[in-house]
Amino acid sequence: MTNIYFSRMKVELRESNDGSSTLYNVELNETYHSVHGAIQEAKHVFISAGLIPLIAAKSHLDLLEVGFGTGLNALLTFQELNGNTTVNYIGIEKYPLGESALEGINYPLILGDSTTFQSMHKQPWSLQIDLSRNFKLQKIQTELENFEMTESFDLIYFDAFSPTSQPEL
Repeated sequence: MTNIYFSRMKVELRESNDGSSTLYNVELNETYHSVHGAIQEAKHVFISAGLIPLIAAKSHLDLLEVGFGTGLNALLTFQELNGNTTVNYIGIEKYPLGESALEGINYPLILGDSTTFQSMHKQPWSLQIDLSRNFKLQKIQTELENFEMTESFDLIYFDAFSPTSQPEL
């Protein structure tokens, strides 16, 4: 277990049951992902149940993620795209992770895509970048209550902590 501090919060790097990393937020007493498997959970909840049915039906998606966190959902979304679908991905995060929190995350190794993972996290907040010809990413540092929607979304990944920890969401 490694203790990491970011944005006034303490997190610990942990390994979930599928071998993928997760972070444990000490203040909220919650992990960022299921302890049974971070990658397994993200693929089941967000990719299989949300993204894949829409990719089959639409050539363009506007996607909002509430709780960008480690960027796992964004990375899996990027990897799942076929050449026919474009995604405009907006991820909002109240407490962005610093480099020290991301250093031990093993998703890039497991998923075989260190370049995209690093690009996602090195890009400045609030700017939209093209990660590829069919994937645009914009990260916005804000809380959901202050996020001003200027567009509609085809899919929302609501990946916040539990209602017990964050009842305002």
